[in-house]
Amino acid sequence: MSSNLNLKIMSIYKNSTIKKLTKIFGEDYVFPLPKSKAVGLSYNYDDRELRTVFEKIPFNETQQLYITPSHFLRIIFNLITLGIKPSIDTNIELSYEDKQILERGIYNLYKTKDPETLLELQQILEEIEEEQGAYLASVSFFNNNERVSLKANGIIFTDQSTINLTDEILNYRAL
Repeated sequence: MSSNLNLKIMSIYKNSTIKKLTKIFGEDYVFPLPKSKAVGLSYNYDDRELRTVFEKIPFNETQQLYITPSHFLRIIFNLITLGIKPSIDTNIELSYEDKQILERGIYNLYKTKDPETLLELQQILEEIEEEQGAYLASVSFFNNNERVSLKANGIIFTDQSTINLTDEILNYRAL
């Protein structure tokens, strides 16, 4: 199995669901995220398409995880708290000025690591969304020279060595 992973993140209602998912998909394809009360299900574009994974998921015990704007802000804060500089992408290309404002907001948050500065970043993002219809589509970062990307649709591109860090970052209750 490749060290690069494409994971669809699913919220779980009870811990026993992890055993059930492991029985369905196999141990090498289920990645528990206990702090986040979620699980990552591995898929790829060759032989384990996401569509076929979805056909087997017990939706009475799971729910698709989507990363909302407020979740993205907490993820950004969690990354910065851990000393990791995030990179963000929006659904549309921003103007040079808006990119600079956004980068300055992230830099200020990185410098202060203060929840008040997080509120300033939230205001910047809300203004950009209101004025241009742009919203956060993904947050990415580097860990051990490997790029990790968290998408709004709950897809995460990561590697096996970053699963625990991903769980810590996704733990929205960290604030």
